[in-house]
Parts: sequence; C-alpha cells; structure tokens
Amino acid sequence: MSSSKSLSARFSKLFHRNLKHRDDEAVGEASGGLCDICSTIGFDSDWSGREVAFSLGFLDDIKRRSSCPFCKLVLHSLQDERIIHMRPIDHYKTHEVRVFRQNPRRFAIQPLPSYSKLVFESDVKGFAKVSSSNQIDFEMVKNWLRTCEGEHKKCVPNEGPFNVDLSFFRCIDVEDMCITPVPITSQYVALSYKWGECKPFLLLKPNKDDLFAKDGLRRNWDLVPKTIRDAIDFVRSVDCRYVWVDQLCLIQDDDDDRGTGISAMDLVYEQAYFTIIAGSGTDADSGLPGVKEGTRSSSQQVTSEVLPGVSLVLRHTMQDIVSQSEYHQRGWTFQEYYLSRRKIIFIDDTIYFKCREKCWQELEDGLLVRSDPTEEQGQALHKPSGDIYHLLGQLLNKYTTRELKMPTDYVFAMAGVCRRLADYADCSLLFGIPVPALDWFLLFYPNKNGLRRREIFPSWAWSGWYGQVYYNYGSGNVTKWVASSTWITWYKREPSGELAMVWDKAERQTSRVNELFAHLCDVSRVEPSRERVSEQTKRQYATLQFWTISANFTLRGIDQEEGEKLMWSYGLYWTPTTYELLDRNGANCGFVMLDDPTSTSEDHKRAEFILLSLSAQKSQTAAGLSPADHATDLGGRFFWVLMIEWEKGVAERKGIGNIHRTALTSTLDPGISWKEIVLA
Repeated sequence: MSSSKSLSARFSKLFHRNLKHRDDEAVGEASGGLCDICSTIGFDSDWSGREVAFSLGFLDDIKRRSSCPFCKLVLHSLQDERIIHMRPIDHYKTHEVRVFRQNPRRFAIQPLPSYSKLVFESDVKGFAKVSSSNQIDFEMVKNWLRTCEGEHKKCVPNEGPFNVDLSFFRCIDVEDMCITPVPITSQYVALSYKWGECKPFLLLKPNKDDLFAKDGLRRNWDLVPKTIRDAIDFVRSVDCRYVWVDQLCLIQDDDDDRGTGISAMDLVYEQAYFTIIAGSGTDADSGLPGVKEGTRSSSQQVTSEVLPGVSLVLRHTMQDIVSQSEYHQRGWTFQEYYLSRRKIIFIDDTIYFKCREKCWQELEDGLLVRSDPTEEQGQALHKPSGDIYHLLGQLLNKYTTRELKMPTDYVFAMAGVCRRLADYADCSLLFGIPVPALDWFLLFYPNKNGLRRREIFPSWAWSGWYGQVYYNYGSGNVTKWVASSTWITWYKREPSGELAMVWDKAERQTSRVNELFAHLCDVSRVEPSRERVSEQTKRQYATLQFWTISANFTLRGIDQEEGEKLMWSYGLYWTPTTYELLDRNGANCGFVMLDDPTSTSEDHKRAEFILLSLSAQKSQTAAGLSPADHATDLGGRFFWVLMIEWEKGVAERKGIGNIHRTALTSTLDPGISWKEIVLA
C-alpha cells in the first residue's frame, strides 16, 4: 500500500460533527471572541511558562459564557451522549470542569474519556479536505483486507485439527443466494449484531429445504432483516462468497444443531476471514449504514475557531464510542468481538478496520489510534498460555456487565470462550467454571451496585447472579494457589440424584484439613451423605455437597470511611453492602460483602459462615497473630468465607468475605463445627 491515506480515506461523524453546520446562529455569537477565562489559555502562543491546568468553573458558568467559542466546544463535548463520560453531566453543576494542556498542541477535558483530545486543526492531516461520503468505498475495504492478509502474522487462523463437532457448520452463499455446508477452513465472513425486538427470519426444519436450494434466500428476501441483507450485499461487494449468520446458519428449532453450534462459537468467529460488527442501531433491522448509496450522512468534524485562523478539533476514539453502543451491552456479542481476528466495525456513519496488529479508519488524520485492550485478551484466547484461570476471571469481570434477553443463555453466550480455555487446561466445565479451579471461581464478589439472584443457576456460580462480578487477582498463579491454599473435597449431586466427585484430589486435601483444623474439632469425614435432601430434586441444576468448617459471627454495619480504613489489609473493597464481623467478645475479626443489596441485614444479626480456602496475603502482620502463629503459618493470613442461609436442608450463598485465622477460637456459641454443606 502506497501510503496511510490509501488505507484510510475518509472520516465521519463518529468523531466529528461540524458545529458550524449544526448551529450557524451560535457560531455567529462565538465570533465575539474568547471569554476572560479561556483567553488565558494562550491558543496563539508557544506555551512557554504558561499554566498546564485551567478551571472553567461549573457547568452553569460555562453555559452563561456560550458566546465563547472554546466554552461552546467544551459544552458540546459534555453533552455528547455517544461516549462514556467519567461522570454524569449533572456532576459538574457542583464540580469544576478542568482543561489540561498536555503539550503545546494538545488538550484534555476532565469529564471526557482519557483518550479524547482537543487538537489544532492545522496538525491533523486531511480533514478539512475530505469528509465521509454517503456510501462505503469498497476498494478501500479490500485494500485493508489484502494488507492484513499479506503482512500481519498475528492474524493467521488456526489450522486445526479442531476437537469439536463441526457438523453444524454452514454458510450463506451470496452468489447462489442459498444456505450451504462448507468447511470451517473456507474463506467466510461472520456477522456479529444485536437481534433486538424486530421479527427474525430463522432457519427452521420446515423451511430448510427451500433455503438450501439455489435462490432460496432471494425468494424470501423481504423476510430477511435489513442488517442481514446489508451484510450479504457487503460481503459480495468486497469479493467474498460466504457469510455466517446465526439466524440462518443454525437450525433454530433443532436443539442438537443449535447446541453444537453454540459450543463452538469460538471457532466460528476466530476462523472467519473477518467479522462484520454491526455497532449501530438497536436491532437486526437497523441495517449497515453506507452499504447502499444514500443510507448514511456525509459529515465533517467538530471544530471551533477559537481565534482568527486558529481552530481546534474534538477527537474521540472508536473504542470510546463502541463501548457506549447498544451492541456493546449485548451478552452474545462479547465472545464474538473478542475472538474475531479481523473486524470491520460499523458505528454511526463510519467504518473501522481492526485486526490483531492495526486499526484503520475511513480518514487517516495522522494521530495515534488508541490501543484496544480487548486485542491482548483476544490474542490470549487465540493461543492460550500461562494462567488461563486469571484470563477467564478478567473476561468474566467484563462479560457479566452484559445483558441477555433469555436468562437461560447466560452460560451459552460464553460457552465458546469457556470451552476454549477448558480444552487448553484439559479439564471439564461446571456452569462455565473449569473444575480444577472451582475453589477460586467461588470467590467472586459484587460491585457497589450489588447482585441479584438468577434462580435457574446455582448461587455458588457466577452465572447464578445478575450484575457484575469481580474476581480477586491477589492469589497470584491460580493453579499454585489451589495446590497450597484449599482443602475441600467437592462433590456434585445432579437433580437425578447421581452423586460424583467434581475433581479427584482427596488425598492431598485430607492432609491439609488435618493440619489446619484437627486440633479444633473432629474433621475425619469428607465423603458426602448418600441420601439426598428432597429440596435437591427440585433444583434444575447440580448442587455442591462437601464438608468444611462452619462458624457464626455477628454482623455490624460499617460506613465507607471506616470500612476503607479497616479493610485495606484484607485486600477487600468497601461496598454499600459491607458488614464488619464481630466475634463473641465484640471484637472485629473480618468483613463480609452481601451479594443482594435488597436483602441487607440489620446490625447485630447472627449469621453462619463456611470456610472455603486460605487467602493469598502473607506480607502484612495480622492483628492478634503471634510470632509462633506466623512460624507455623500454612498459607495466607485470612480465610475466605461464604455467608450462607438454609432452607429445607439446602443452603444458598448470601455474601463473600474474609476472617482472621485466629477468629476460629472466638466464634459465637456453640463454636466451630465440621459440617456437611449442601450448596445450591
């Protein structure tokens, strides 16, 4: 490719909307010049000796100075709903808006994402000359693809063999306009989009013969949602033949076909030549702007002439915008986005190309493109290595912010990622959890908004809750932590009554149980009772059955200031559902974060806790731990504990926390016990 301009020829309103075109009257007001505050910034100077931080005052102050061109530009940026702001705009009614001069030619506005910048228009290559057209330049897209295919070693697909059933795999043939089986190693395109509320057109057993026949799609063209129609036209326009779309390539009323396909979604999107990301719109009928002539607007950048002949340009990044889009809130699109080797992203009235090495846009403006943090994790999924359990924890921290229309799909929409990592670890999965690291994956905790039960999955699994879960990274390497800090022998009981060990590591765990607890109580039993509790048969999922230490403590509410002072040594963070744990002497012995904020407990309530594992923290001196205790320390300074409540012989998780190891000698009466737990 001869130059970066040949890679990226146009820019659109994703980042740039011309204030002059939108508000001629306001621009006329702005000709009055800079206000007294903004005139001190020095847009026409060499910046030497000037301040680097400027306060523009509160939001209402800026509104009153709207005739100032710079204040007007800042106000416009604060009101731009396409991006995620650091805080809601109303926050700045009582907090100052600040501008930082990062270098002589670049500014940052405090409420905006850190990668959003104000730059001098004269420093940006090409934008005054070129604006986006009302149709995509398909030759430009083909150049992007040829360059990536020819030069980028990180973007090559896996060659196989693939240890998964691929009998489900078929694509839309955009030439013969039908659905046809093809090898997954073929050159095909995948579509990632939001179904939304529009009526889908599905591949079903009754219509599959018609759709498999030549021109079957053409005969049903008016029934196909607009985004899928545009994707077919786009694929044809960039000289590709096959496109994979879930609605039409999985037999939606065949559980075997659909289930097999869902479990291999990692391969479908990773093997695709590229993936079309339909980032605009709310459903499958929103279309792909620019595929057909006249289906998108031609627009220019947001600029403001702050002095005669001196203009500033507001520049966001693609990642700032796509993170705010409805596409980015959908659960199914999570693994599709992360696993794709190449992506062509449709956002508003522009397109972007992203692969594992480069990011190109319709107009190359000469400024660095923000690196995408998803690429590193996408590459790690492409060829897993190292601590894959931490990787899955990081991905779940993000995935659990997503929404799914059907609660039953919560595990399915991550099935490809989970299976990929489980294959690498050579292990099985239990509700999206790799079983060798079950102890670690039980230790999720809620964010400040709390969690809410998803009753169709167990409370001990991340899938059993609505809301964002967090995993603790303080354990270091998870495999080493499990080997040194756990003791529970896990069993699972299916609704049918079948009882089986989750992971066979009983001999090693028995040794650690004796070292930790044998001096406190009888810990000789580790095998579960063979008879099942009647309540277990009513659950539609497996319950965990195991033996561990049970103890009771008192809960005491704690405010944020006090909590943050006391909790730092535990490696925990205060949330509105945080409670201090008190022993029988009324002394602090730990903390718990309740999961559901609607079921918060009152002060001085007695609650049951079960011990799960040792924490990883060893460096700081624990209050009340004698030198002799340190000398015999078998692991971390704290125990991870689960707060539970029982109903009809079955317990459910209610919160997660830590207690000091010394707390076992001062629990509430009747003291600790070695107890069989049935956890649903």
